[in-house]
Amino acid sequence: MNDQFFIGIDVGGTKILGGLVTACGEIIASKKIPTPPKASAKQIIAAVEKVVRDLVQASGTPLKSILGIGIAIPGIVDNSGKVVVTPNLSLDNVDLKKIFAKTFKTKVVVGNDVNMGVLGEQWLGAGRKAKNIVGIFPGTGVGGGIIIRGEFISGTQGAAAEIGHMSVD
Repeated sequence: MNDQFFIGIDVGGTKILGGLVTACGEIIASKKIPTPPKASAKQIIAAVEKVVRDLVQASGTPLKSILGIGIAIPGIVDNSGKVVVTPNLSLDNVDLKKIFAKTFKTKVVVGNDVNMGVLGEQWLGAGRKAKNIVGIFPGTGVGGGIIIRGEFISGTQGAAAEIGHMSVD
């Protein structure tokens, strides 16, 4: 049996979705909860922590078997894993990487949600055999991600493909 797992968390304006996966990408468990409305950074962090703990508990996986956690955020994240700005969430200037690495004692990667989504499509999805990929993800906002000749294009501030965040009533 595989005893090495990863957790992926997608933090969105309306939901927080998590998955516990094997190194091959097989989904072992998933958990979805609503993002607390008008939540503070502290409330969002607590909700993400709950999703991680629920995934571990539901699957019976020991926390020490989690080799890493990836957290996808709708906004700009710097290379250190600190959130710079999130248009739809109260996470501006929050160092999620540091917080969750300390809490769960494992490696944590934090990145823009669409950038991470495009990398996922390149790994196991529609972009598996493609050298060039453009992803546009409409949600609470509209984000984009680009891979050219197999290389991810992030730009100088990690927002090369951000095509806009707008609310439509």
